[in-house]
This record gives sequence, C-alpha cells and structure tokens, in this order.
Amino acid sequence: MRHLLFGAALLLAIAPAAIAQNDKDKPKPDKPSAAAEKELKDLNDEFNKAQNDLYKSLNDAKTPEEAQKIAEKEKLAEKQQKLMADYAKRAFAIAEKFPKEGDVAVDALIWVVNHAEGSPESIKAVDMLIRDHIANKKIDALLPRLVHMPLDANEKLIRAVLEKADTAERKANVRIQLAKFLKGKADAVEVIKSIDAETRMAVEQRLGKDFLARLAATDPAKATAEAEALFEAVVKDKTVSASIKESAEAELFELQHLAIGKPAIDIEGEDIDGKKFKLSDYKGKVVVIDFWGNW
Repeated sequence: MRHLLFGAALLLAIAPAAIAQNDKDKPKPDKPSAAAEKELKDLNDEFNKAQNDLYKSLNDAKTPEEAQKIAEKEKLAEKQQKLMADYAKRAFAIAEKFPKEGDVAVDALIWVVNHAEGSPESIKAVDMLIRDHIANKKIDALLPRLVHMPLDANEKLIRAVLEKADTAERKANVRIQLAKFLKGKADAVEVIKSIDAETRMAVEQRLGKDFLARLAATDPAKATAEAEALFEAVVKDKTVSASIKESAEAELFELQHLAIGKPAIDIEGEDIDGKKFKLSDYKGKVVVIDFWGNW
C-alpha cells in the first residue's frame, strides 16, 4: 500500500513537468512573419498555376496567327485581366493583414503593382508604399519596370522614392529612373497619336479613357527637358560611382543626339566598293544605313 501511495505521489509530482515537456516538444505556431510569407508564397504559386491553365489552349497553336485566333475566341485577354484583378485584391489584402511585417507587406504591394498596373488596387498599393514603406529599399528594384508604363501612379512612386532617398548613390539611381520614365512618357505622347482604333480601344479597356486623355495632355518637350536635367545632375555629381555616371552619360547622349527629330551624327566610312563617304553627303535624301560585318 505504501508503495502504491508513493507511486501515486510521484506521478502527481512529475505530471506538471511531463506536461510542460510535451508542450515544449509540440511545434510552435508560425510567427506572424512566417505566416505572412507563406500566405504570399501560396498566393503566388496559385496565381502562376491559374495563369498557366488559362493559356494551355495556346499550346496547340502552330503559328502566331492561330494563337491570335484562339486568344480572341476564348477571350483570353479579358480573362487575364480578371485574373490579375482578383489576385491583386488578394495580394493587397495580405499587405493590409500584415502591415507591420515590413518586407512581406512590401513584397505583397510590389506584387500588386507588378501584376495589375493601372488597377484600383495598384493605385492603392502605391499610396500604401509611399505612406508606410517608402524607406524600404526593396522598392528600388521595382522602379526600372515602372519606367516603361507612363502611369500617374508610377511617376508618383518614383518621385516619392527620390524625395526620401537617403544616400547619394540611391538618389542618383532614382534620378536616372525618373529621367527614363519622363523620356518614355514623352515618346508615348507621340505614339498614341498614330495608334489605330483597335489598339486604342484595347488600351482604353486596359487602362481607361482617362489615361489616354491625361497622356495626350502631357507636354513632351517639358518632360524631355526635365529628363535631360536629371541625367545632367547625375553626370555632374562628383559623389556617385563611375558606373552610375557612365549610365547617365549614355542615356543623356541618346536623348540629345539619337532621339527622333535630332540631327543624325555625321558618320564616316567606306561602302562595299571601298569608296569613302560621309553621311552628311546625303543630306536632304532618304538614307537607309545597314551596319554589318563578318568574324
């Protein structure tokens, strides 16, 4: 009996320790950052699968013309736009759900801007990046992509990053991106003047009539002048690296000498018969120059 009582007492004594040990061995729940990262990764994986499934029918196309017909018949452009909008809302919701998980929130917002440019979620994502995460340098990697789409939100974000840039190198890099954006915007103004009705309708469906109206109201000369000034500021900055300066110099040279409407550089060379010539010899004539060589 004494042994039984002693055994019962021993069990009672060690029970709390055993329970504690069992709790300790149990896997801990995900930390908020891990949960956020997983949620965003799952969304991205799901999106990639959905997009691949959407375009499976194009695998049967043997020519670009066949692919175009399949895309039109199945309304793939409309379905793609809806897919982007649906997943952009979900990605934005992740950023709202984990506002203090800096990198994850930024990654989610960048996902929205990358995949659904011009959408209401994209505009909200840009505003949230500016308000809550403008110092996060992950945004810098997004900027080179934004320069190719002359949206107001894209320009707003690039200018906000430039304003908050905390080093000379970062400021110089963002100046280059803003200058490229403005240069592209000026070029886009000229492009929209010549697009056909079908292309115009597609752009309007994707980005809205207001987008084309605002773009058409842009002064290309003013945008180009600001781009030139930004490139020049980087070239003259003695605190930035040689590679950044060289990049700005190349862009500035192209803007000043190779842009449409600029006088062509006077080229000297030899034709296929070995006869020397200058491009200026053909001033006033239509000239096609074909550069080629053999190795």
